[in-house]
Order: sequence, then C-alpha cells, then structure tokens
Amino acid sequence: MKHIRKSQTKFVAAIVALLVMAIVASRQFYLFVVFRDAQGLLDVQGGRYHLWLAIVATLMACIAGGLMFFTFLYHGDKEVDLSITKERAIFSQ
Repeated sequence: MKHIRKSQTKFVAAIVALLVMAIVASRQFYLFVVFRDAQGLLDVQGGRYHLWLAIVATLMACIAGGLMFFTFLYHGDKEVDLSITKERAIFSQ
C-alpha cells in the first residue's frame, strides 16, 4: 500500500512539473507575440529571445511528457506481472 502511494505521489509531481513547463512555454510565446519596441509598436524581430525560450520549453514539455508516460506505464505493467508471478509461486508450493 505504501508503494502505491509513493508511486501516485511521483505521478502527481510529474504531472505538475509538466503543467509548469507548458505554462512557461505558453507565457514565453505570449511575450513573443506582444513584444513592443521603445516606441510602443509591435516588433516581431525583437522578441526572438522569447520565441526561442518558448520553443525550448515546449520541446522540454513534450519530451518530459513522453518519458513520463513511457516510464509510468512500463513500471506499472512490470509490478502487476511480478505480483501475479509471486502469487502463482506461493500457491504452487
């Protein structure tokens, strides 16, 4: 039971981290879109730094999400198989 809670806590922490990365990416993209120069006019080229930050944060969120689901799905199946194998070994003796 303790292992399940620990696993759920890790999963929730990973979801929160993934959401934070997605929020950072969307915020940086927003800053790129509304970037203004000293005269108050929209300046598309001036906000390139925000665009690159948005691209990097988006890539990090996508990679982290893929790794997170791959890891948690793989470990979840592995634990179920081990528990079934242990039960069969106990009953077969």
